[in-house]
Amino acid sequence: MDCSPFPLLYCLCQLLSESCRCWGVASEAVHVSMEAKELLTSVIGTLSEVMGKEVAVAPSGWSRALFWLYHKVEALDWTVRFHLKALWGDHFKNEVPSSLLDVCDLPEQEWSGMKLSQYGQGTGLLAWLECCTLSEPVQKMMLDHLCLDLGSPDSVGMFSKGLLVALSQTLAWCTVGEWARVVQAVKRLLSSGRLHVPYSLEYVDFLPLLDLRAFTCELRLSVLLLRVFQLLCGSSCADWLPPPGWAHAGRLYASSIRGALDSLEAKAQAGTWPSGEPRPAGGAGSQEVLFVLTQLFCHVMHVHVMMPGQAEPLFLCALEILTLYETLQAAHPKASSSSESENTRHFLKTITDNLDNDHMKSVLQQIAQL
Repeated sequence: MDCSPFPLLYCLCQLLSESCRCWGVASEAVHVSMEAKELLTSVIGTLSEVMGKEVAVAPSGWSRALFWLYHKVEALDWTVRFHLKALWGDHFKNEVPSSLLDVCDLPEQEWSGMKLSQYGQGTGLLAWLECCTLSEPVQKMMLDHLCLDLGSPDSVGMFSKGLLVALSQTLAWCTVGEWARVVQAVKRLLSSGRLHVPYSLEYVDFLPLLDLRAFTCELRLSVLLLRVFQLLCGSSCADWLPPPGWAHAGRLYASSIRGALDSLEAKAQAGTWPSGEPRPAGGAGSQEVLFVLTQLFCHVMHVHVMMPGQAEPLFLCALEILTLYETLQAAHPKASSSSESENTRHFLKTITDNLDNDHMKSVLQQIAQL
């Protein structure tokens, strides 16, 4: 190479580090959007892989430049160095906030803790969740080495409350790809019984006599995200995010609900329709799917009403839920009786009455009446 790529890498890392403060920077500071952050992450990762191969061929020739870059990025956000992992190889340990080691039993040969002023006592789960956003291998390491006594209900309960707070701290600063990894980690915690999210029937007129075990992950994930926004929209977090930050958080939430809709469709197609007829193990009946769609719609409307500003992604997400509901009900009319359908229509109309935007309210209520 005619010139060293390390200064360029360092400049890119500086920009990536600035993105960690995208919702709180002063007007004269460099603003790095979430879209730019995602692009920077991809470019840095690609350059690191290319340079990592060069360094592996002649490590002695690159050692000075490698150490120069490592010490320069020490002043940046601690997560930046993980995006250079392909370049570091085995030359350096993974350095993380010391509080992470309190909740995650990581091998000392590869990981070391460092004192950071912003990560004091009780921030271990925040650092743990931030690690889950970085890459699939790091996420797997976090899940495999998480310290949690499943035999102690108190430990599981405290972990679940701590993760709720950590999710609220992390949400708005994630890119779409990072948030997808967070949701994936949460699903694995739910399926393994390490995350306790009680499901309360607050959006039900009558107790449904349905088997909802096939949908525990979707329902609990939806409730967990609702609790996150209840915390964020509460008085304790007032003025925490500017309007663009709220809009970004709404888009991430809508993407999670769409993922749940895709999962519901897949489970519905695996079942035997209409509901009431025998279906194979793992299949889902029509009544159950329609009930879960109603619950997701209520959760989305609840978040929509709480969030500052006009959350259009949530409005579109609600339309998608109603459209899927209508499609499934039209294809399988025996899924519910006429009285049950009428009760559902009235219930959905009541929920949408809470919307401030008259146009959105009108559209949703018209579709709900179909």
